[in-house]
Amino acid sequence: MGTSLESGWAHCHRRRVAVAVAIACLVALVAGAVYLHQRDYYVPAGEARIVLVGEEHGKKSQYDEELRVWKAHYSSGSRDLFVELPYYTAQYLNLWMSANDDAILDQLWKDWDGTAAQNADYFELLRSIKRECPQTVFHGTDVGHQYQTTGERYLAYASKRYGAASEEVALARECVNQGIHYYEQTNCDDDYREGQMVANFERAYDALGTKEVVVGFYGAAHSDPRGKSFSGHVDSMANQLRQHYGDVVSYQFAGAIV
Repeated sequence: MGTSLESGWAHCHRRRVAVAVAIACLVALVAGAVYLHQRDYYVPAGEARIVLVGEEHGKKSQYDEELRVWKAHYSSGSRDLFVELPYYTAQYLNLWMSANDDAILDQLWKDWDGTAAQNADYFELLRSIKRECPQTVFHGTDVGHQYQTTGERYLAYASKRYGAASEEVALARECVNQGIHYYEQTNCDDDYREGQMVANFERAYDALGTKEVVVGFYGAAHSDPRGKSFSGHVDSMANQLRQHYGDVVSYQFAGAIV
């Protein structure tokens, strides 16, 4: 499974390296979010079962379009929303969906300090989803960003709630290990991240066994079923999903509508 959680915090010098590398990775992630693509739509030959909306992170108008798309599918019976967040972060959002206050969301805001996710418009998107689509279930399929904060805290919660040997802890720990590997061992290898996003998506999607359409909000560089990843070395997440599931993945760029 890669480096253990314990080894991720075993030596202080690795923390310093991780911080420095994370800054470089953040630049790459933002660059991927503003990926300039030529095609704003993809309509599959078959019936769309996976609907992906590509965004430039931090754009209110695009969050508004994502909310419109999700509300339309929610009203048709969809409940599962895939997001470009780690597994444990999405699990926190699911806990927040049934909470009476924003304490969980407020803590995530602190964890996201210095990232594109710490954006008031993005938080308003989340609040709108909770208010207008209260049965939404989030599925996080990214590698373990914020593994030293959100990830560590969720592992402690899940171990106490479900047991140290539970599947929930195993899934959260795997995501943490992906984050450690991405930031500390591969120097933010985009190809590694894209592959893990595909594997995490497929696992979550297959576990649903659903007949309903699922929707996903991701950076545009991940979302075109005909495209390459931002590095250009491997096929995009959406392209790999299309190859795996067949021509059932649709795509729209949120910025093309507004």
